Amino acid sequence: MARTTNKLSAVEVKNINKKGRYSDGGGLYLRVSPTLSKSWVFRWVRNGTENEMGLGPYPTVSLATARDAAFEARRHLTAKRNPKTERDRDRETGRTSGDVADEFLVAKYGNWSNEKTRWQWQHTLTQFSKSIRCVPVSEIDTAHVLKLLKPVWTSKPETAAKARMRLEAVLDYAAAHGWRSIENPPCSTGQIQHNPTGQKCPLNTYIRTT
Repeated sequence: MARTTNKLSAVEVKNINKKGRYSDGGGLYLRVSPTLSKSWVFRWVRNGTENEMGLGPYPTVSLATARDAAFEARRHLTAKRNPKTERDRDRETGRTSGDVADEFLVAKYGNWSNEKTRWQWQHTLTQFSKSIRCVPVSEIDTAHVLKLLKPVWTSKPETAAKARMRLEAVLDYAAAHGWRSIENPPCSTGQIQHNPTGQKCPLNTYIRTT
């Protein structure tokens, strides 16, 4: 029996190099432009009319994150709500980083194989990140992340690296749902010295050059 969702694999998404629209099932598609740039879209039909909502560019938005956003969109459709309208409303009202972290923990709970892993994620996104939980997720920038990571980056580099990875996952989740810019926080002055082109630094590297 053919799968109705999760049809694509991460390797397939990475290697697709032909213009077109590729279905992952459940309304989620990878769109490849004539220039071979890739982006995610969610498509649905309501009252005989086709609708489409962009979920962000690949690889900034990963396959897993796009699936999370598609799941949320299907949840709205089941409740007879318009996914795009709900996303736009979330943008207007704003969500704190704590709101998003809590939602992320619920969405990902079943993905973790044991209680220790679940506890580690919860601790990072609640206790470790306590000082930024009240900040709107759309406003989280380099300074917020550095403030959290710098105190432990030298003494506990493994802890800091894992915390950085978990924070990045939450920000990617927020971006896929339209609650913040797709781009990661901008480079600080220290990183710009190592990056004279002025390009944005990805969250998983900028801390290391500070």
